[in-house]
Amino acid sequence: MEQICFEIKNVEMTYLDKEILKIERLTVHQFDRIGIVGKNVAGKSTLLKLLANNIKPTRGTVKLHVEGGYFEQLEAPLL
Repeated sequence: MEQICFEIKNVEMTYLDKEILKIERLTVHQFDRIGIVGKNVAGKSTLLKLLANNIKPTRGTVKLHVEGGYFEQLEAPLL
């Protein structure tokens, strides 16, 4: 049986009273392949930071059953 890697339940993330991310339920299993696609400011990086345990949700629970990491986005080089 496949191991569960991440479980997200009733997660909401807000910033300055603006809803950034809202996920009712998400479970990622060991051999799942997922893509995170969306417009700018859609919450893609926020979701990855939640899964890396870098931030905590405003509401809800995130259960991590594996150890992960997150590399910050790089700034454009200065000319």
